[in-house]
Amino acid sequence: MNRATELVAALADHRRAMWLREEARLAGGDWRAASQATRAAITAAPSASPSCSPP
Repeated sequence: MNRATELVAALADHRRAMWLREEARLAGGDWRAASQATRAAITAAPSASPSCSPP
């Protein structure tokens, strides 16, 4: 998988986690842990920016 594809996948995973987080919050469950792993994946993604070296 190239870096841009990894970034898109990380963003999609995070978006889904945010959806599940909000559902958990509305249901009164533990909503804080739902996005920590996906947020970390996005934070690691700056190396996937197009301004870096070509693939």
